[in-house]
Amino acid sequence: MHTKLSPLRKNEVVIGKPLPWPVYDRSRKLRLREGFVVESIGQIERLIQEGLFRPSNGSATGGYAAIGRPDDGAEPHPSDANKHAGHNSTPSVTIANSKFDVGMAIQVSSLSAPDERNVVKLVGFLDKQSIIVTHPLKDGVVAFIKEGTEYHCRAFQKRNAYSFDVVVLRSQLTPFPYLHLSYPTNIAAVPVRKASRIPVEIIASVGPQGRRARVPCVVRDLSLSGVLIQSTALLGEKTEYLTIAFRLAVDEAPTLFEIDLVIRNNMTSENEKNKGIYRTGCEFYHIDPDLKRLLELYIYRELAQEA
Repeated sequence: MHTKLSPLRKNEVVIGKPLPWPVYDRSRKLRLREGFVVESIGQIERLIQEGLFRPSNGSATGGYAAIGRPDDGAEPHPSDANKHAGHNSTPSVTIANSKFDVGMAIQVSSLSAPDERNVVKLVGFLDKQSIIVTHPLKDGVVAFIKEGTEYHCRAFQKRNAYSFDVVVLRSQLTPFPYLHLSYPTNIAAVPVRKASRIPVEIIASVGPQGRRARVPCVVRDLSLSGVLIQSTALLGEKTEYLTIAFRLAVDEAPTLFEIDLVIRNNMTSENEKNKGIYRTGCEFYHIDPDLKRLLELYIYRELAQEA
């Protein structure tokens, strides 16, 4: 039995809080997953203008639902049915209403060679026309990109991960190397919790903040907010500050991450101490904004592969 839907009302959506239910269009197509975080008034107004729907009983469903009468007995407006009957309706999530930041990192991979990934930066966009990004590099030089190349893109904006497909419209080398890309017609948005962790085994070095001396260690898990470090000696006490350095293969070439940390928890058991193993949970204290965007891309990519 399909869940009945009711029209989405403006007072039911709260900026900065995850949606408690999925949102559908008039043709019963899933538009926003449960947990999606609306970031602006503009996004709310766009949702209401499109005449979208939520489950009448507030429960989550899959990607299909039946349209029923609203809770108050009012029928959806006929214009909503006409507006959303086809498959070419404007998506709820766009670059414009998601307020993508200029300079944000976007991971691009060619649909013909998905294992070859590059990270570019958003230069700007013209709503419903095109977007401009910096030109991908290969071995440190501008890569040859053919017009018509199809790219799959991934990006982070605050608490949501976005993915979409584009086509290269124009490759320009002056006044600086950049690409004109098609404006994405469909953008998938998935909420990613700040605490989402991925298991890793990354060789790193760590030491007291402000000092050059560091010791080797291994990062055992990684999140948007911190790391779990394994070392052969106690790194410090709770609330002490450290600096860690490691490399991640986010782009074609590994990127060096150097991040200030604060110790939140010494998680070593007595048995581990006897074996010379120390585990330290640390929170990121300060991270360069560009490195943070690259870290978000890396974590999202790994989470997507696990899913």
